[in-house]
Formats: sequence, structure tokens, C-alpha cells
Amino acid sequence: MKPYQNDSKFLFLLFICFAQLYVIEAFCNESKLYSKEVKNAYLTIVNLAPENPDSAFYLAKEMLVGSSLDDYAPLGLGYFGLAEALFYKGSYDSARIAYADASSAFREIGDTARLAASYNNIGLIYTYIPDYKKALEAYETSLDLERQLGNNLGIAQCHQNIGIIYVNWELYSRAMEHYDKALALYDEEKDSSAIADLANNMGIIQVELANYDEAFRYYKKSYLSFKKLDNNRGLASVSCNLALLFKYQEQYDRSLAYFQEAIDLFTELKDRRGLVHCYSSLGSVFHLLGNDLKALEYFL
Repeated sequence: MKPYQNDSKFLFLLFICFAQLYVIEAFCNESKLYSKEVKNAYLTIVNLAPENPDSAFYLAKEMLVGSSLDDYAPLGLGYFGLAEALFYKGSYDSARIAYADASSAFREIGDTARLAASYNNIGLIYTYIPDYKKALEAYETSLDLERQLGNNLGIAQCHQNIGIIYVNWELYSRAMEHYDKALALYDEEKDSSAIADLANNMGIIQVELANYDEAFRYYKKSYLSFKKLDNNRGLASVSCNLALLFKYQEQYDRSLAYFQEAIDLFTELKDRRGLVHCYSSLGSVFHLLGNDLKALEYFL
């Protein structure tokens, strides 16, 4: 997936949330709605789509051709699988139409879980296009449906995606309202990976709002979560962000220490892009310290 914003200073980690299959199935009465054969065909398609969207596309087409127009169960799953394949093929508008067709079928058979997922993914496509107003409408519809289901992870992901829209509109306070709700639910569900990513990005927004103490609080939460997960890539990114925060606060010794930690991790990961980002930012710290010769080493 694509990150939701490119930032020249800070390293965003959060990705737009696709509806997750295991979450959908936990809130859907599979045995009553779908035959085992239809369900297995659908799972084959959606699992194949990320790596081999062409094969997933043809399997979804076969599933749809073999379904009658009033047999909404295979039609819904077939269109959803087709939408997944089209998304990974980069055919966003066609994918959006297929998700809309799937949502019509899911509404007919009362599959609220996949109806919510369809609207979520329609919102994701509008975010990529981008058409943020339509994306927001789709995410809010998905949020209402997830609330009906009582699906905390689905609710959190909707709030997260809505927050992304407000970030892109630079309405940071509105974004934080939704991110706070998402983070509280991720904490409740003990989703450490989502907590780590989201807290990092919330720290970045607090820097944008010049709330440096709040930024540190979120970065610390992210840092400790990545440490617990043994996720060095995430740890490197949040270390770099902490270094930038301390640079803004003129705490240059702490800034240099965190830049060095990030550089060590990015070196271990062979992440050239991360290293370039750190070295250029580190050079700016030495410039502020009046050591332009040292700064030049990092800029070059």
C-alpha cells in the first residue's frame, strides 16, 4: 500500500487501511450466507490478488459468469474479488465500480461486514485518485456499518482513514480527533503494530501544531511499541523523528543521539533512502551548532 502523505522532514509510517479478511469473517455468519465451494473460490481470488492480480481477475470473472443474476451470494463475493484484482492491477475506477456492485449484492443478503468493507475500500480508492470528499463519504458510511456490528478494529480503521482525509486537507485538529478514537480502540484490542504506526504519525501532527510535549508523548509510545515488536524499520523511522523533534527544541545532544540510532538501524537494514534522509537532517544539526565543515560532510 501507499503511505498517505509524503513528507520531506518526518517519516510517516501509517498506511491506508484495507478491510482485513479475518476481521470481516469474525462478524459474518459464513455458513448461512455462503456455500463452502463459493467461499473457497472467493478466498483463492482475494489471496491471489496482491501477487498475481491477472490470475485473480480471470478467476473472479469465471465466478461471475457461473452465477445467476439473482444469486447474490456468489455475485457479491465475485465482484468483491474482481475489485481486489482490479485494484492491484491499478485499474482504480473499475475497481471502485466492482466494489459498488459487490455492496449491492451484500445489501441484498444482509452481509453487513462485507458491505462495510466494500465502502471502506471505495473510500480508499477515492483517496488514491484523489477525491477526498467522496472518500470521506464512503469512510463515514463504512464507520456507521462497523458500529452496527460492534467491530472495534473496523471502527478504528475507519477513524484512521477519516483522519488521513483531514491530514490531506491540513485540518490537523480534526485529524487528531479521529486518530485519538482509533488509538484508544487499538489500545483496547492490543493491536501493537497499529498502535506503533499510528502513534508515530500522531507525533508528526503534534509537531505541525507546535505541541512538542504531546509530540514526544506519542513518539515515545510508538518507540516503545516498535521496541516490543522487535521492528527495527519502524524503530529507525521513529528515532529519526525524535531526532528532528529535539532539533526543533534546540536539544542538539539528544537530537544527535537519536540520529545516530536511526543511522545504525538503517545501515543494518541496508535502507539507503532512510540513510540519505538521516544524513541530510544530521548535517542541518551540525550547521545549527556552527560546525559547517562537519555539516558539509553529511550534505555531500
